[in-house]
Amino acid sequence: MEPVPLTIGAVVAALVLKAAEKSGEQATETAWAAVGKLVERVRRRFSEGGDAQAVAALARVQDPPAGPSQLAALAAAVDRHAGEDADFATELQRLVRESESAGVKVQQVTQTAWGSQVSQIQDVSGSTVNVTFGKPQS
Repeated sequence: MEPVPLTIGAVVAALVLKAAEKSGEQATETAWAAVGKLVERVRRRFSEGGDAQAVAALARVQDPPAGPSQLAALAAAVDRHAGEDADFATELQRLVRESESAGVKVQQVTQTAWGSQVSQIQDVSGSTVNVTFGKPQS
């Protein structure tokens, strides 16, 4: 399995999937509303920018089941847009923090969405985390 960097796109893709499945921890309506604001902001950005591939990637993740390739496509689209517009990236980070403050456990969400291997990490910011499972690379 390829290492998966934990980017803003990966976090957003995992939250979109979580919202679509309404799975995981017993989140409050306030928490789901915060995630909903994030999803709507991403949808609006993709639509206003005329990015049909990004709109399609978002729709695929919102219609479970979504696999790793669908999550990766959405994450890449979010990262591309965030890389092109610093204000959008800052807004996404704020909306992710709002989701966390409302009770969505973002670390747990991303771990669950990106695979079934058990790996735990907590309170990491400003870093890229790579986890590789399977045979050691030669």
